[in-house]
Amino acid sequence: MVLIVGMETDITIIGCGLAGLVELRKILVQKKYVSLVADGFGAAQHMNGVFDFPEALAFCEFYGVPVATQAEQWVAFDQAGRVRPVGQVGRVGQAPAVFVTQGLLLAEAQQIKKVLFVEILDLVDFPSALVVPGLKKTFPAMTKVCFSGLKLNLTAPHAHLLQLFDNGSCVELFKQFLLKNKGDAELIVIPPVLGIKNFVEIHQKLEKDLGVRIVEQLSTTPPVAGLRFTHIIKKFFADKKINVIWGKVDGFHAENGEVKSLNVQCALRRCSGQATGNAQCASIKAKEFILATGKFVGGGISFHDGVREEIFDFPCSAGDDAVSKNVPVTRLIQRDPLQEQAIFKLGVVVDDKGCPIDSISKKPIYKNVRAVGDVREN
Repeated sequence: MVLIVGMETDITIIGCGLAGLVELRKILVQKKYVSLVADGFGAAQHMNGVFDFPEALAFCEFYGVPVATQAEQWVAFDQAGRVRPVGQVGRVGQAPAVFVTQGLLLAEAQQIKKVLFVEILDLVDFPSALVVPGLKKTFPAMTKVCFSGLKLNLTAPHAHLLQLFDNGSCVELFKQFLLKNKGDAELIVIPPVLGIKNFVEIHQKLEKDLGVRIVEQLSTTPPVAGLRFTHIIKKFFADKKINVIWGKVDGFHAENGEVKSLNVQCALRRCSGQATGNAQCASIKAKEFILATGKFVGGGISFHDGVREEIFDFPCSAGDDAVSKNVPVTRLIQRDPLQEQAIFKLGVVVDDKGCPIDSISKKPIYKNVRAVGDVREN
């Protein structure tokens, strides 16, 4: 193991989910020197294709994510075939965006009468028995066909199909199948299968060659949109030469009420995501640290040996109740699922500047650490 010292930045962001990326955008616009410490992409890698937070369109434009503009005028098809306004797929009151291959203009949807749903053999997450009834609620003149022209790896059929689209080996076959079966359909609805790297180009080509709108369904299992998003972000990191240290924070050094440095156990990767060597321990100094580790998926809150914030051991709270470190997580879950669940409010308590505060003195624990996103108390 090698100790790397001397890495200093203005700001270090801990976490690479949506909250961390929102902060990264703000910092890069300010032209400050920033580094990113991450152990993955958190909940962002499990997204369904909808970006449901303020300034989502500006965020997507900055990172080069291909989404529909004026997204409040669009609808999407969920995994059960139901038509959902994009604003209702996300959170109420947000300004959402949606991947362009998964959105249909509301005005278009209202004019469409005839729809074709393409079931793909062996994709068990998109069964016609579930999807067809959902589509028929909106489009009574709906027909279904089954695409079975490929021998997929049955261990991971969806991943295999995405790979086949990405390398171009099945695009023409799929196009010919659609040409043969589309009839007078005005819209073709398909599972999200058009690849991870080249899905926009493949989508545009199919629509142009067939002369009909094609929309992919939303998906969280498997997280196709999340895979596409993280691929785009990795490319952004490489193009912009962002300092990214992939690994886990394993301690920190603090003096006089400020965090001075982080210790990260990692294989140091920079820009392109390629490891520079074996496991290493990086010491990262910064003037400010931003905690964006999320809650459950990102691992910002630990439930081992009680409830605690994982990196700085900040105290947690759930609503009006402080949560002791030795309280078992089961105490935060009501048996009645209709009752309000304290576990969803769980997070670190912050002041008006976003700095985590002591539960008794109500003063910042470290004045140069801010918490953002779901790691904060909701």
